[in-house]
Amino acid sequence: MLGESCESEVLQNVGLDSVPSAPLLRGFFRHFPGISASREARLRSEGVHDWSDLLSRTPAQLDLFRGPASTLHFAVEQAERALDLGDVEYFRKRLPRREHYRIAASFPEHCVFLDIESTGLSTYYDQVTLVGWSVGNRYEVVVEPSEIKCIDPDVCARPIVITFNGTMFDLPFLTSRFNTDWSHITHVDLRYLAKRVGLTGGQKKIEITIGLAREGSLENISGAEAVELWFDYKEGDLNALQKLIRYNHADIEGMKFLFEEILVRLEPGIGAKVANGGMFERSTVCFSDRPRQDNSSSVQISPYCGRKGPRLRFSKLHDSAAPLNHTTVVGIDLTGSEARKSGWAAVTGRELTTSLIASDDDLVAMTLAAKPFLVSIDSPLSLPSGRLSEFDDDPGREKYGIVRQAERQLRKRGINVYPALLPSMQRLTRRGVELAMCLRRKGVPVIESYPGAAQDILGIPRKQTSLKHLAEGLRRFGYDSLLRESTVSHDELDAATSALVGQFMLAGYWEALGSADEDYLIVPTTNRRADELLPELVVGLSGPIAAGKTTAAKFLEQLGFRYCRFSEILAKEFASRGIAVTRDMLQKLGDETFNSRFGQRRLQNKLAASVEGAQRIVVDGLRHLDDLAFLREKWGFAAVHVHISANTDLRECRYTARSFQEGLTFQTASSHSVERHVPELKKLADYSIVNEGLVESLESRLTALVKRRSMCPSP
Repeated sequence: MLGESCESEVLQNVGLDSVPSAPLLRGFFRHFPGISASREARLRSEGVHDWSDLLSRTPAQLDLFRGPASTLHFAVEQAERALDLGDVEYFRKRLPRREHYRIAASFPEHCVFLDIESTGLSTYYDQVTLVGWSVGNRYEVVVEPSEIKCIDPDVCARPIVITFNGTMFDLPFLTSRFNTDWSHITHVDLRYLAKRVGLTGGQKKIEITIGLAREGSLENISGAEAVELWFDYKEGDLNALQKLIRYNHADIEGMKFLFEEILVRLEPGIGAKVANGGMFERSTVCFSDRPRQDNSSSVQISPYCGRKGPRLRFSKLHDSAAPLNHTTVVGIDLTGSEARKSGWAAVTGRELTTSLIASDDDLVAMTLAAKPFLVSIDSPLSLPSGRLSEFDDDPGREKYGIVRQAERQLRKRGINVYPALLPSMQRLTRRGVELAMCLRRKGVPVIESYPGAAQDILGIPRKQTSLKHLAEGLRRFGYDSLLRESTVSHDELDAATSALVGQFMLAGYWEALGSADEDYLIVPTTNRRADELLPELVVGLSGPIAAGKTTAAKFLEQLGFRYCRFSEILAKEFASRGIAVTRDMLQKLGDETFNSRFGQRRLQNKLAASVEGAQRIVVDGLRHLDDLAFLREKWGFAAVHVHISANTDLRECRYTARSFQEGLTFQTASSHSVERHVPELKKLADYSIVNEGLVESLESRLTALVKRRSMCPSP
């Protein structure tokens, strides 16, 4: 039993003495007609300090419409009446937002101090763990308010809310999670008010600056440690919840002291009178393991009863994609240089192995040895559109900048991510781009992932918060080999998270951030993509010239497949330049595209965009291992690689019989450099068809293949 205890977290409890009658409101004149900021300043320099001084300098004049009071006198009468009635709304509508602190200082009985705790900074993904607030000498808290439709009437009914950084954090979180409407309230954000008197930084830093000391056990708790306390509580530690609530209470009580200190510095003459007596009553926090009584102010501490671990688990993915059980995904948490080891992980179903690897050669060798279906790398793998190089000597540096669309999208969702070409990121980005190119040119599919974002989305803590709870979150996801006493490094845990992103993608639980020009960053989702966004079958055809690829593709088109080929995309580029399309020119442009640094990748993304939304797709003419890798990167288990071959004499006969030869001999066309990867593609085919018989035989084999894949998809 916890019993019941009460304690105050900050300094001593200060009583509320008699507060002068709204001196900060009475000293403001700009909401009156005819008084600008410059005139207000001039009046103050002339000794006009409140409304009564103002009226004494402005004699009432006869007004045919309002009787004996002038317009100014009438406005002051209205303000006095609003002040007597405690009409906060009257002043909220008339005072500039930066002056709303005057309203709070004038109506302390209408103020609520509010502070929330969460699992992170993203209103898009993170969870509110508790909401605490204080009205007068009472402190209230709600733990994990997932079922609350609105905050307690204490908060919603109070017209004045005081926070620290609530503009950016507390209020947006509550709006996002509980659809709370703040349009009617007067909000005072002490973070911005403190800046006006030279107090900058976080709340705890400012408290130290003004000499406010927290109780010893709370003195050094940071936001990250507060998140760890929440996860400790979820795992059964009731003392962790008690400490988290005390931390929240200390934040709220600290705001009261801070507000009073700001007033003293902001309005030395008036503020001291308001603050010295203790403008805001202090509260205490009490704990009990017994149900709360109606007249009790204690907080009941009870065990966590909600869901533990990530928002989605491997079993759910397996239900959507059974092949995951025997599919290997490699994750790499890449470092900026070979001098520091990178995290490496391979997962096959639930089986996880991890390692630390230094050199690029070793990373490639170990990855190829694992025979992955997909590789997921934690590193930028592309550049901002228009950039040619990762470094600052790039001529497009000023025009195109250092930030990609994917990074902008993450920031809008509240996930902090470094720009790909920030000086400290340039070497990492270069290494990531080169590693991805190396693997893709060996036929290995590669996606870009960001473990921190994935961990936020899945509701497990990042490594900076708690390695223990990160490992536990991955274990609960399904990686049973991560035991509770595991000593796996943070780099390996991030690599495991990158591999997890690959599994989510293959199961259809993913979202692509970015653009086709800049390529995409893959993040997991807790909801599977709609069926219309997931193709049923994508057939990629490879083979030498005149083996029958186009014949096969056109037959599949008759079966309802959307037809596409890389040469069609290239032909459109020729047409846009006004150049006649010939096979020779297409081969030359194809070679130029492949040999340019990002040309082939952009071509692949354009091809994918041309068939977006199709349920069945056939890609005619895979010529590079990169193209095969792209099929699996884009379409996962739905992609199947079919290699069609025929003997050389038969192919030459077919080629010669074509009516459109463009002057190229069979030997010239078949020995062109764009055909050089055909033998390697054959080795990597899922299915091989020898097309040396009748067309009907080819069609029959294709029909059987489509039927078999539709009934039982497998990698």
